[in-house]
Amino acid sequence: MGHSGNDEMVPAMRTSSTKFPVMTAFKEHCSGKRTNTELSVVELIRAIHSDKHVTTVSPHTVDLIGYAAAGHAEAHLITAGDSYQSTRVYQAPETRMEAGEGKLGDSVDFGHYEYKWQGQYFPMYHVEWNDDFGGVESFHFILTDRNTVSSAHSATADRLIMTCGKWTSELHDEIYVFDAGHWRKDEDLWKAGSLALSISL
Repeated sequence: MGHSGNDEMVPAMRTSSTKFPVMTAFKEHCSGKRTNTELSVVELIRAIHSDKHVTTVSPHTVDLIGYAAAGHAEAHLITAGDSYQSTRVYQAPETRMEAGEGKLGDSVDFGHYEYKWQGQYFPMYHVEWNDDFGGVESFHFILTDRNTVSSAHSATADRLIMTCGKWTSELHDEIYVFDAGHWRKDEDLWKAGSLALSISL
């Protein structure tokens, strides 16, 4: 599943291109035979953002979008033109007693984000795809200036990863469920359990 929900707006930032060549190249890649999509995406980003260092993290351990949604950072999804790919999803009311018709959201498969944390900007791509075993692979690709890189790692990206990783490892009104070969947090199941407990009491 991709990331869904509202993305907070942040001030506009400079990007190396307004024609979204990474998305175009990724679509070309997906149309043919591939063996290592993660490496291919990194190479595509490096070729197009030659002035940037790319740090790859898994949202299972470093959930940058969830971290921003919780108010600890700002994430703005660029939706102009063909800059992203998402699946429109419908979410029913959480309980039968809840009024309304539900709501619509987006499950993002390919997204280019303007990300801001502690006054610093981190251009970021979120990309996911189906693997050979029917599961879903998902990664964040964080871009930082090359002058922040030491011993093959970006110090500024590492500070963000450490802080967000610690937050991601904690439960926030969620429980762990095993799904598609991965442990993931499920907020809806936690709410359902809490509701059932309150009714029984």
